[in-house]
Amino acid sequence: MITQIAISPLRVAQSKKKDFLINLNVFRNTHYRTLSTVKKNYTAHMMPQLKKFEGILEGELVLTVFPKTRRKYDLDNICSVTTKFFQDAMVEAGIIPDDNMEYITKVTFLHGSVDKDNPRVEIEVISPETYNNTKEINKILNKPIGDIPNV
Repeated sequence: MITQIAISPLRVAQSKKKDFLINLNVFRNTHYRTLSTVKKNYTAHMMPQLKKFEGILEGELVLTVFPKTRRKYDLDNICSVTTKFFQDAMVEAGIIPDDNMEYITKVTFLHGSVDKDNPRVEIEVISPETYNNTKEINKILNKPIGDIPNV
């Protein structure tokens, strides 16, 4: 089993003068053009860290929030948008071909401790194995998809 960690910010640049708080309450009220810009900025910010995930084709995500203060917060509001942006960045970087259930098998949200100097979301990607051979990766990606079980 392979575990890699990425550090995601709680805020990302929305414009030169304004930051976007990565939170569902802000996300749902933001214009789609602004969201597009924010997502591009988030992806650009995360891209250097994503290089260490090359060869991971599937896995689970564990997001741990380390807030700046002891103020109560809704874990889902922060992690739902963070995981969406992170998974889309992984697809954009070519780490995984899609962010569906075949490649992201489980997502867990956790509360971390207060870190007033470095508030963040730590994203652990836990993969059963990594692949470093293009031929091996193509063989796995071209496998037939089985029946989806009834839920």
